[in-house]
Amino acid sequence: MDQRYDILGLSPGARRQEITRAYRKLVRHYPPELNPNASLAFTAP
Repeated sequence: MDQRYDILGLSPGARRQEITRAYRKLVRHYPPELNPNASLAFTAP
């Protein structure tokens, strides 16, 4: 499975709406202002 989908907890066949929802949920959980190293998890390989 692709690492991007693993991070979001989705399957590769996820719809755009599901991806957006999962991404926004994850961003709220790891705000960069409070955790500067969290942005490293979202960089492209």
